[in-house]
Amino acid sequence: MGKMVAACCAVAGISFFALPAGILGSGFALKVQQHQREKHLIRRRVPAATLIQSLWRCYAADVNSTSVATWRVHAQALRSFAA
Repeated sequence: MGKMVAACCAVAGISFFALPAGILGSGFALKVQQHQREKHLIRRRVPAATLIQSLWRCYAADVNSTSVATWRVHAQALRSFAA
């Protein structure tokens, strides 16, 4: 009879303490992995934005550019203001 009670207590202890600890541990590991992935994406975002901005500036500053969205309008206004 004592062995049955000990076995029941062992099963209850495992189900109350060990299983939730494993579930919480795996959830924590997933959260850490997600945080590392976001951190990696943030590190890649800044150089990508800088590259896109530099390419746009080269395109907009080109003499043959047909884009209306350039700073030439402002440069012409400054020239007329200075004259």
